[in-house]
Amino acid sequence: MSDDKRVWRTIVWLVGWIALIGLAIAPATARAQDGPIVRCEPTFKEATVGEEFTLDIYVENVADLYAADVHLHFQDNLLQAVDASASEEGVQVAPLGDFLAPDYVVQNFVAVNAAGGAVAYAVTQLHTEHPAPVSGSGPLARMTFIPLQEDIAVLRFTYQKLARNDGSQIAASTQNCVVNIGPAAPPTAVGLSRLTARSTPFAGWAERLQALWTALGLRP
Repeated sequence: MSDDKRVWRTIVWLVGWIALIGLAIAPATARAQDGPIVRCEPTFKEATVGEEFTLDIYVENVADLYAADVHLHFQDNLLQAVDASASEEGVQVAPLGDFLAPDYVVQNFVAVNAAGGAVAYAVTQLHTEHPAPVSGSGPLARMTFIPLQEDIAVLRFTYQKLARNDGSQIAASTQNCVVNIGPAAPPTAVGLSRLTARSTPFAGWAERLQALWTALGLRP
């Protein structure tokens, strides 16, 4: 393995651990809060330019869940959504039935406009199919993306509503998702003695670290 490649992987590994440590100890994050949390699974993802990856819309620590409505924003200059159902018009995410049964999908679409990319997914169980609510933690839907360029992408929940089978709302918080997008191929190999004279392997890392701290609600 070239010296450049070792250094690059070390930087990506360190950034990932900074994110995970921040999520674990920061009092400003939703993970430190009690009660239900709407988040991604995983909350931090390593990805590579041009290679598909998935994130699940996930509900954690909920009781008596019967319906959910979730909206999420993503940076369409960094991530391209992949359609989960080629037979249907438009772009959708994939409903999952491991936790909350998708008996009736109220809305399911991915759209891109001037504000960026948006995911909207709303689902409910039906009394005739699944009369009992669910409790605990589990996924609602699966999103597939293709990274378009190296950067740190932040996916933010802009709206969420969880409901019981009587229609009453379940109070919940949200947690942003962070995707660290690495290069499609390693930088051109050079000796370590020349790394200080080159800016390419480290270009943009100050901005990427700042974006990561902002996403976690921390200050560097």
